[in-house]
Amino acid sequence: MSIAKKSAFPNQEIWNSIQNSVFFTLFWVLSWFLERNWLWYWHEQSLWFYSILVGAYCGLLIVSSIVLFSNTYVQHFVLGLVLCFMGSIPWKYARFLNYATERLLLQRVGRRYKFVHDLLKQSFMNQWMDTQPSIDKLQAITNRGKLYQVRKQLDKVSEQLDKVSEQRDKALQDLSNLIEADSNNSEVFAHRGEAYKGMELYEEALKDFDRAIELDHKYTWAIASRGQTYRLMERYEEALQDFDRAIELDHKYDWAIASRGQTYRLMERYEEALQDFDRAIELNPKNDWAIASRGYTYQLMERYEEALQDFDRAMKLDSKNDWYQYLRAITYLARNQSNAAKTDLYSAIRLAQQKHTEKPANCQNTFNLALYHLVAGDIPTAREFYQIAIQHNASPANIRDALQDLEDLLKVLGDVPSAKQLIELLEQHLK
Repeated sequence: MSIAKKSAFPNQEIWNSIQNSVFFTLFWVLSWFLERNWLWYWHEQSLWFYSILVGAYCGLLIVSSIVLFSNTYVQHFVLGLVLCFMGSIPWKYARFLNYATERLLLQRVGRRYKFVHDLLKQSFMNQWMDTQPSIDKLQAITNRGKLYQVRKQLDKVSEQLDKVSEQRDKALQDLSNLIEADSNNSEVFAHRGEAYKGMELYEEALKDFDRAIELDHKYTWAIASRGQTYRLMERYEEALQDFDRAIELDHKYDWAIASRGQTYRLMERYEEALQDFDRAIELNPKNDWAIASRGYTYQLMERYEEALQDFDRAMKLDSKNDWYQYLRAITYLARNQSNAAKTDLYSAIRLAQQKHTEKPANCQNTFNLALYHLVAGDIPTAREFYQIAIQHNASPANIRDALQDLEDLLKVLGDVPSAKQLIELLEQHLK
């Protein structure tokens, strides 16, 4: 009875190939030294013939080593590299297989691995088949010279969404191509919904979020993102319903919790907002946005000492955030600490001006810069920046945010010169 030879460790054949190559190379090196005297003889007799012999030795050494070496190792390495690049296997594949073996998902037989039970293999195969797009559609994308891997493409798209409108259009087209190839992928629908939301095409965004949630009713990010879309549309009750649903699915989803707190604040339900911000910060103590938002809520409740503590904490996490400095300046003014307020205001103006110089089309920053100059008492400059933002075709969402900032300013400081006139200016353009 014959007995199959088993490997003692993973990739033993690969290491044997490397070992053989090393031995083979040493053999040729040794032969070099054994024949050295003979070669030296020809060096004395004929330099030309000596050169030919040396070249022949070196060439034979290199070619033979490569041929032996490439039989297993190079092929194994290239195959692993390709599969890893395609996202089919992890880089440290042997470690992954051993990990699965330790957890009784796989069984090692010699140098091979197999599933402990065929039902488990069949289950994975069925899941893979269910997620594959049709061959015809995949071929159409391949013919265009693009190899779409959904997750990598989504990462690329997310970067594009943060850039100019032309790249947003390109991102939308890429997402639409992915949807055409696979109409049952919830992640792609959700990311396209996020793209539409960033472009303030809220109705289109809602349709995509609805489809993503229909495909995966436990997709918390899509649910919370739809809630954020409702909030931007000022449909606060529907926003709260989605945030509640996302948080019910994931009690530690700090972004959804903080977003619900922001919705409560806009509805002037400050105590409920504070509870959500407290919970979000408890889950993520370095969430500077949640900390500053809680400080903003304290400010609107005239709890200025607690507001200052939160603004100080947020600025330690992000010292170059001009908005945090503005909020702290307003709090100082409410406490009649004008010198401290001026320091923060001038710093906020300097930071926002730098952004405006680099990206003059950023209307949100331009509106912020106008607001800072208004509070600093430079009304002509403030009006000028409000006009600049409007001339750059500020979106309705940007104008609504600017209006909300002016209204909150009046809540905290009372009468601010020219603030009401600027509110009227923005309301006219919003209409």
